[in-house]
Amino acid sequence: MPTNQKKYLDCVIVFLTLVFICVPLYAKEKNEDIEVITEGLAANKEEALLNAKRAAVEKGIGVVIITETEVKNFMVEKDKILTNTMGAVKKYKVIKEEETPDGLHAVKIKAVVSLASISKDLAALQILLETMDKPRVMILVDETIEDKRTKNCETSIADKLLEYKFDLVDPAMAAALLDKGDELIEKACLGDKTAAIKIGKANGAEVIIVGNVKTSEGSPMFGMKSGQADIAVQAIMCSNGKLMASKNIHGAFMHTSLKTAMSNAVKKASRNVVATQQKGKVVTSFFDQIIGAWQDMANNGIPVKLMVKNVSTFKAFKAVKKLVAEIDSNVVSVTQRGWSKPKLELDVQYKGTAEGLCEKIDGKVISGIGTLNIENFTAGSIQAVLK
Repeated sequence: MPTNQKKYLDCVIVFLTLVFICVPLYAKEKNEDIEVITEGLAANKEEALLNAKRAAVEKGIGVVIITETEVKNFMVEKDKILTNTMGAVKKYKVIKEEETPDGLHAVKIKAVVSLASISKDLAALQILLETMDKPRVMILVDETIEDKRTKNCETSIADKLLEYKFDLVDPAMAAALLDKGDELIEKACLGDKTAAIKIGKANGAEVIIVGNVKTSEGSPMFGMKSGQADIAVQAIMCSNGKLMASKNIHGAFMHTSLKTAMSNAVKKASRNVVATQQKGKVVTSFFDQIIGAWQDMANNGIPVKLMVKNVSTFKAFKAVKKLVAEIDSNVVSVTQRGWSKPKLELDVQYKGTAEGLCEKIDGKVISGIGTLNIENFTAGSIQAVLK
């Protein structure tokens, strides 16, 4: 057999071997739990544990590897490895923890990986919330029926989040803001991200849920009044403006009293905001979207907005961007959002925590340019200065 053909055949054999090994793991029933032992290594304990959990997901479920090979003259030019993972750590136990000689933290865990939908698995959800540093959520929904403020939608969302032990900003605080009725509140409830983020940050929330409820009278039937309700809600990350979830729901109800018809229409629509099933059809609820966004960040990296001051030259801008992109293998991507000297703004996707990224950046020397120093940070943003 000619050498080129043999190389090609060898590639095919390797590919099929990987498929036969990996697919059975991937094809396990979704309601199974898998127990695995994994390790995580990082600059701090929290990030090491996060890496161990991520490894548990990948090891427990298996990774389907598909190699897309571009061939020119039967020679392999490059391979693109695509991986698909799903699932969540349902529970875990730290079985070993130590500091390595080079100052890193190593954590070994025994974990149970659940293949069930994370939104249906309370134990897995608690691990996810812990991984995301238990973000505080604020709910701000403008809802009135016949000029009287009501809380049907807010209550439905809050009840669902409290059921799964989310940390909520005091509802009384949100109610007091709504009673003010100022322009910023109105803009936020109508979906203005800038206004929503400003309110969320001012009240110590990492995520703010904003929305509005519109009621109207429909066509009467058989002497009954028709109440109509339209609800629009969004969940926004306060650190970077990321839209985590969005839902538009319509509800209708008939009653002899228009006020009662409208109230019940709002209640009906509100229940469907967080429902996972409507008229026998399984749907992705507003709640599921939020959980999905967090799960994606836990498995594939969190978005961090990095602001660097005193970047006064194009050379410095390129050097800082290169340093951040290459500082650690957990940096998934670095995107330039703007450079208006002396301020540089980067969006970083990072498999870890903002604090962990700070530890890697702080004090780094860029030859001929300066030293990067961290000034402050939150769960989703970092402020640094080049000196």
